Amino acid sequence: MKEETGLDMTVIMNILNPFIPNNFDDYAKNFIRCSFDKNECLMFEKLIKETFSSKYNVEAHLTGRIRKEKDRGNHSDVFVIYNDRKSCGIIDGKSSKDPYTLPNSDSLNMETYAQAYKELCRRYNAEGAGLKFICFISGSFSSNTEKEHLSTLSTKIEIPASALTAQELMSINIDNSDIFCKTFEKGGILRSWDFK
Repeated sequence: MKEETGLDMTVIMNILNPFIPNNFDDYAKNFIRCSFDKNECLMFEKLIKETFSSKYNVEAHLTGRIRKEKDRGNHSDVFVIYNDRKSCGIIDGKSSKDPYTLPNSDSLNMETYAQAYKELCRRYNAEGAGLKFICFISGSFSSNTEKEHLSTLSTKIEIPASALTAQELMSINIDNSDIFCKTFEKGGILRSWDFK
């Protein structure tokens, strides 16, 4: 689409999303609303965990308030474990009225989350599970998030870094939790149609 319009796909989706009709239920509408409301960040994190657990049948834990054992600070907002218990992922929810840019401070935080993921594996009986992805979920993302930030972070920690908007997460129509989780391993800005 960039070839036809000269605009990045993220810019196009940010413009079109408010005009795309949808049939979201109240839960999905509330989830999307929270993704744009900075005052609802804790609720957004809880809804991410609940969405992974209930809608996509993935074991998910709210971990953002759990202190790390060895380093200062807390863990990522949500920790997910694949059904085979050999793989896991960490997610950070970012509610913001503006497109999320993945600033350096959040990138550095995610690096420390990735380094401490084994603590969560022990806590949730998934010892030996490999960290397969990190993900940011927000209402929208800036056009340079993928090129400048996700790829740099992924290269630095040697784990696929992905991003997904709240609307895209609510639009995914898949009933295979293994495929759902493995799609996050692609990295980059993900769209609902990537999950198949």
